[in-house]
Amino acid sequence: NEKRLIGGTPAVFHDVDTNGITYFTLSFELRDMPKKYYPYLALLGEVLCGVDTEKHSYSDLDIEIRLNTGDVHLHPWSYKRADGSVTVVYQVEAAVMPDKIGYTLDMLAEVMTQSKFTDKKRIGAILAEIKSESQRVIMSSGIIYAANRAVSYFDEEACIHQSFSGLDYYFFIKDLYENLDKKAGEIAENLRKVAAFVFDPAHLSLSVGCDKAGYDALESLLPSFRTALNKTAHVSLGEGERFVPERKNEGIMIPSQVQYVARAGSFKNAGYDYSGAFEVVSKAVNIDYLYQQVRVRGGAYGCYNQFFWREGRVAFSSYRDPNLTRTDEVYKSTGEFVRTHEFDEKELTKYIIGVFSRIDRPMSPKMKIQRSYNAYMTGDTFASVNRRRAEMLDITEEQFRAVGKVYHAICEQGYFCVVGNEKTIRENKEQFKNILSI
Repeated sequence: NEKRLIGGTPAVFHDVDTNGITYFTLSFELRDMPKKYYPYLALLGEVLCGVDTEKHSYSDLDIEIRLNTGDVHLHPWSYKRADGSVTVVYQVEAAVMPDKIGYTLDMLAEVMTQSKFTDKKRIGAILAEIKSESQRVIMSSGIIYAANRAVSYFDEEACIHQSFSGLDYYFFIKDLYENLDKKAGEIAENLRKVAAFVFDPAHLSLSVGCDKAGYDALESLLPSFRTALNKTAHVSLGEGERFVPERKNEGIMIPSQVQYVARAGSFKNAGYDYSGAFEVVSKAVNIDYLYQQVRVRGGAYGCYNQFFWREGRVAFSSYRDPNLTRTDEVYKSTGEFVRTHEFDEKELTKYIIGVFSRIDRPMSPKMKIQRSYNAYMTGDTFASVNRRRAEMLDITEEQFRAVGKVYHAICEQGYFCVVGNEKTIRENKEQFKNILSI
């Protein structure tokens, strides 16, 4: 990737063959703001393009977008660097042909500055849809919700994500939906304020992969887009607040006969630096330990363990699991398995191949651009990528067994969450600090 200035906008250009398609992301860096507005960032992404503007009805807008673009998506996100610093942004992702860039930017300026948030009936329909879909996803993907919730007990970035994509966001939407008559005015005003705060061209940057036609179009059209955004006053939302992680260790009850059992921890907080060897050991744990103990013997549909190198996190989570305590005991014994597991060179090679089959998958142009931009935003370099790969390839038996101490340390930290059956959770209530219901 290469830093440039395109149409007066700081940009990161990705030299990728895109087959004539222009892939661009408008990224608005968010300054400090009160915590109460964070869930409105996610709601804003659901509402924009879903409500009337001053020029279009939401149904006409939907048709126009589908006819003229390949994809437009608005959402908050965050990037964490190796030093632990977190940048929160609001991103607008688009995939369009070069001759539709002008339309796309005009449409985005319209929805960013002219959307009407006062239609209570329409806002209620959007809230109902989000609430219903969130409940469905929690039921079907409790493995993800449980793991992310457990991580949020010790990680500030994960706390932020809870507010715009996790259980905190679900409870926020549920409250707005159930109290819409009382809160309709408040919702409209907060959406208006957040939109005005977010879409400030002074904090805009661009990520783009395209051919010359797309580049030239962006170069000529971005100045007018920035001017259109500046027709709205961009004011502070108030003094910023930090998210403070808290060990909640929740049992989250859903109408289900099975559990999603998660345990997580921070290897950085335990004093360990990341090594690519962790990935090889994790693959062995997944194949030869968790699969056998949690799925084959325990009866769960699945189970996984994963290291997140940049964030310094480790997470376990099971899928459609009839057990609770038994699975958690398996997690706690992972360190012992790693220290005593017998394997030969052929098996070690199998683990290494398994790791590379995941990280070296074929990628579309869009995926290549996203990977490049993620590396830019997080400070990742070719040198660090190659170092991690070398550590995976060159792992020794001694290094393999040393990771057992890492597993033991993170399990001792005690961050635990279960999404599952009410009766099972209540029978094991001593394992939780809080029990709540979806």
